[in-house]
Amino acid sequence: MRVQVLAFDWDTAGHTPWQEGQYQTFCELVASFRGEAWDLPSKPSAFYATRAGARFVYALRKPLEPEDAEAIARGVIRDFKACGISLDPACSDWTRLFRLPQVMRDGKPTWEEPYFDLDMFPHFVLDPDKV
Repeated sequence: MRVQVLAFDWDTAGHTPWQEGQYQTFCELVASFRGEAWDLPSKPSAFYATRAGARFVYALRKPLEPEDAEAIARGVIRDFKACGISLDPACSDWTRLFRLPQVMRDGKPTWEEPYFDLDMFPHFVLDPDKV
């Protein structure tokens, strides 16, 4: 078994749906890391909104053993927190399942929901040796 991507979950306070302007403010915070010494929040391979949060997905430069992937994930969670973005710590478990961005949820297509946003950046690849 080898891990090829890491996914991280960020949730709004109390898992409440996005409030007016909240998503834009969050995206501005994420973008503010661009060009900084530690810019990982601004360089996911994919980023998408959920009903009450967002997901950061990182393709890995090389596949990792599960225990190595979990260690890298814990480091990413730690570093995000130091920058003011608290990711769900359960994301370090490589077996965790995530709801994909374009699914049926509660009988409705998520891609038609007002919160829907999906951005793909395939040129951004996480080098685990640099985390």
